[in-house]
Amino acid sequence: MTGTEGHFRVIRREEGEPIDFRGAKLWRKVTREDTGERWAFGESINEPGFHNTPHTHTEPEGFYVLEGEYTFYTEGEPRKVGPDSFVFIPPDTRHGFIAGPEGGRLLCLWPAAFDGYFWAMRDAFQQHGEDPEVLAEVARRHGMKSLPVPSGAEQ
Repeated sequence: MTGTEGHFRVIRREEGEPIDFRGAKLWRKVTREDTGERWAFGESINEPGFHNTPHTHTEPEGFYVLEGEYTFYTEGEPRKVGPDSFVFIPPDTRHGFIAGPEGGRLLCLWPAAFDGYFWAMRDAFQQHGEDPEVLAEVARRHGMKSLPVPSGAEQ
């Protein structure tokens, strides 16, 4: 990160450890190591129609919508949420979301096990392409299981 691990710090919009991932620009602001393996925190700017495909985590996850509109789906009916909304995902709950026509910006409270997933997945794509076994193993190592897209969730 910045060489300030373990110290008070202020991390502004679009600061932190950046990565581009499938139509999202992310900045990891706090790692699981920073929080004693409790959680990680990031910011995500999503292109219009960005689809965070269905998955589960072994730990809870949370999203705070800053800009734009998102459709979140779990086991129930899809829910549209806009700015100033917090979405809480309990452990082992199927979830995903789609960014609206203007895209959007989220704050993400990631499970500790999930921290580093985007970087590991990027490396797996570069080394192994779309090999489903390799990608599933990366997800498993990060406490995540990918699931099929529910009917009606495509946009």
